[in-house]
Amino acid sequence: MKIVYKLTLGFVLISLLVGFIAYIGYIGAISAKTQYNEITYETLPIIDDLYNIKLSIISIVDHTNEILFTSLNDPDRMSKENMDVVSALEAYNKTFEHYEYMTNKYFPEEKEIVKKIKINGEDIKRLSSELIFLKNQGNNELKIREKQTEFNRIEIEFLKNIDDGLKHEKNELNERTDNANNLIQTIVFQTIMFGFISFVVAILIGLFISNRLSSPIVKLKNASNEIGKGNLETIIDINTKDEIEDLSIAFNKMTHDLKTSLNEQKIANEQIQKSLLEKEVLLREIHHRVKNNMQIISSLLLLSSQNIEDKKFIEILADSQNRINSMALIHEKLYQSGNLGQINFNEYINDMASNLLNSYGKGNVKLEQDVENHPINIDSGVTCGLIINELITNSLKYAFPDGRKGTIKITFKSIGSNIFHLSIRDDGIGIPKDLDIRKTKSLGLHLVTALAENQLHGEIILIRERGTEFQINFKGV
Repeated sequence: MKIVYKLTLGFVLISLLVGFIAYIGYIGAISAKTQYNEITYETLPIIDDLYNIKLSIISIVDHTNEILFTSLNDPDRMSKENMDVVSALEAYNKTFEHYEYMTNKYFPEEKEIVKKIKINGEDIKRLSSELIFLKNQGNNELKIREKQTEFNRIEIEFLKNIDDGLKHEKNELNERTDNANNLIQTIVFQTIMFGFISFVVAILIGLFISNRLSSPIVKLKNASNEIGKGNLETIIDINTKDEIEDLSIAFNKMTHDLKTSLNEQKIANEQIQKSLLEKEVLLREIHHRVKNNMQIISSLLLLSSQNIEDKKFIEILADSQNRINSMALIHEKLYQSGNLGQINFNEYINDMASNLLNSYGKGNVKLEQDVENHPINIDSGVTCGLIINELITNSLKYAFPDGRKGTIKITFKSIGSNIFHLSIRDDGIGIPKDLDIRKTKSLGLHLVTALAENQLHGEIILIRERGTEFQINFKGV
């Protein structure tokens, strides 16, 4: 598979992960919408119906009582009150019909409450009609008082049943609201969890692709060194189905051609010199290609971040981009250097730190360097570069909040025979005293610890006085 296809496949997988997170969020949003629709179209209309039923019954009772206290000699007022009773009855019947329909459809377990309200309502309607009839007949004061006593009793019972119904519906509303809020919290948690998992998977994919690219390049480099020493029995066995395999075939053919030309020493020497020259050109081309490929990855991350609104994901992509840029800068320095195995570490640190300052736009932070010009190999250079990148990034992000001014100082020097001392110090607000850099969940600090101890096989020391300082002592290679 061609290198471009490998990179494309990696980005497709990352895109699928992002799409999966979006799908989880979409499903969660649909579920939350369903929960709130149930509240909006089921519970709230029933509560509204109960309030309207209560108001209608109170209106019936009030206007009926007004009729009882109105003189038969005032026909206009009697007529108006009768019309108000009829209007309240119509409103009650319409509202109760809707309430009964909604309750039977969505909450059939509340039939008992509906039944009580219906019985009370029918009794109030009946008694209202009987009281008005008795009033119109005249000379029925005793019967009116008896009916009125029953009328008031049923009204109290009715209002109690209505309040019970409202209490039940409000409890249902609170329960559904709590369920909806819990669902939203679950959605947020799942999104964060899957986002973190996707980030880890994306890092693993990146490391896998990087390894698939760097491993054969290392083989080519080692084999070319063997050939440069005159070991023409070396055969490069690379089966990557890409341009690097084509390059290994070219190397093997070159070795074969050299072996067949050993009969003439002069020709052999000329061919060896030519092959060494070709080796340098090819290695420079390899470093140049690796640097270009890493810049492509960095550019794609930048383009991806422009389409993302989530600040957390933008920060993650920016951190990944800075890590890639620090490794790409190594390869740039290598193919620009006269020595393909070592770089000018002072120049490399200066360029990388300047890039980070520009990336975060920290004009309030000053950079100081005390770097001895010791040549350093690519393995140690990449490792030290990543460590410096992570620690400077942490300082720029967290050590100088709210525009606080400060200084970051980088020190690199020899402290013994092939023993080096690397220090990154800032005079910012410092890190929490209870933070254990070996147990923290911070990817950056975890990466620094792993690189210092497992790659450089060095000792890492954290000093928390007047800011934060990381010291690493390690053997050179």
